[in-house]
Amino acid sequence: MEEIILNSIKDATREITLAFLNMEIKEGPAFIRKDETATQGSHAETTAIVGFQGSLSGGVHLAAPLHVALVLASALADEKIEEFNSEARDAFMEIANMIAGGVQTKLSEDDRAVALVPPILIHGVNCGMYYREEMKCLRQYFQTAHGPFFVQCYY
Repeated sequence: MEEIILNSIKDATREITLAFLNMEIKEGPAFIRKDETATQGSHAETTAIVGFQGSLSGGVHLAAPLHVALVLASALADEKIEEFNSEARDAFMEIANMIAGGVQTKLSEDDRAVALVPPILIHGVNCGMYYREEMKCLRQYFQTAHGPFFVQCYY
């Protein structure tokens, strides 16, 4: 299951950044964790969360420093967005939704009925998120020309 999810994160993120953001990315390291520090130490000021419901509980996070979140949102909007306003927030959450949809599609191929929950956004420094103790967390880092971001799946 870990390999399926990690590969679907990589594939969906690569496809979306190329097709919708016209942006090249490089894969960074990946981590598999099962502890309550799953989101600490990420240096991400902005996190969009798309939940799963159905045969798999959990969700997908797209997390980035603010300047990278603005670059990603600007690329989707096809215009420069200089402040993290409602347009930037909506665009960043939509990118997370598209990536989560790619993961959902791959999971559904294995006869899992997984539905997406609309995205929410957390914005601020030193925010930590904690999952139920039995949940696993997979994090894949990516690098843009403007800085890093990561996609994380917890289940």
